[in-house]
Amino acid sequence: MRKKISENLEHLSFIGFCIFAQDENSKKYINWHSTIGVAAVCIIMTFSMTIMFYFGIKCYSAIRNLTNISTVSQNYRSIQNQLFFALVIQTAIPLILMHLPSTIILITCCLECSPEILGQITAIFVSFYPVLDPLPNIFIIKAYRNAFFNFLCCCIKKVGPAPSESSGTHPRNVVSVMKP
Repeated sequence: MRKKISENLEHLSFIGFCIFAQDENSKKYINWHSTIGVAAVCIIMTFSMTIMFYFGIKCYSAIRNLTNISTVSQNYRSIQNQLFFALVIQTAIPLILMHLPSTIILITCCLECSPEILGQITAIFVSFYPVLDPLPNIFIIKAYRNAFFNFLCCCIKKVGPAPSESSGTHPRNVVSVMKP
């Protein structure tokens, strides 16, 4: 690798692929190693998305069948719908943050118009994934949402404004115990 790249490897942040390479005479040829690598990545991405859509549809039909049973309570239906909606959003997050930028990189590399910034943008988007992944559960599922907002309210009350020293009064929730 060091012989093919004139740069010091420690200074490189991304190494991409080149499908259409040039030889010493500036004649273009297909770089089959990169082409096979791109094909493998495309197959893996397609397989991953196919599995997500297949099981998403199966989950949707199973939830619809369960919630259509007349003996099921309204609370149960609500929880199942919240869980399914959270699952759909959690499925969309990796599609948008990982699969879409990777697909754009692959397409632009095949068209020989891939700007270097796409690699950096993809790396940033992938780093957002662990942060954004639990948020649908927190904000869509009612019990988690209520617990989260109760936690925030408790934190805000604890950090509340400090009592003013000029007024000479103590805050109402502080009890002063002094011995005479």
